[in-house]
Amino acid sequence: MRIDGGIDQLFARYSEHVFKQRGSNESSVARSWRLLGQSFVTSVLEMNLFVLMWNFLPLRLMLLLISSPFRLLSERSRESRQHANQLENYRPPELGEPVRGQFLSGSVPSVVEDTTINLKITKSSNKKTTPITDKLE
Repeated sequence: MRIDGGIDQLFARYSEHVFKQRGSNESSVARSWRLLGQSFVTSVLEMNLFVLMWNFLPLRLMLLLISSPFRLLSERSRESRQHANQLENYRPPELGEPVRGQFLSGSVPSVVEDTTINLKITKSSNKKTTPITDKLE
């Protein structure tokens, strides 16, 4: 009977989180009765757990709704105190003295040297030019 075997497997899986399943060395009729009894006990336990949880879930929800703002405020104040303590204890890393000439070799030309030369050239030309405007004459 395939249906009986399938139902027995279903009952065995259902009741295995409460009962340890032993090897199936007993006859299939005795095993079926045992699985039926274990499934019944499991369902009674689960109904009791369901009733218990159905009563405790709303209570837990109300407690969370009431206590969450206070808990969040206390966590934030604790974190800010820890952060302030970390800032007070902060010491910048100590750097050694720089080695002279480590990065630059010799003298470096100035960025504005060419600009200064160009300014001297334009000052010496002193030509007066009339400004170009968009006005109609």
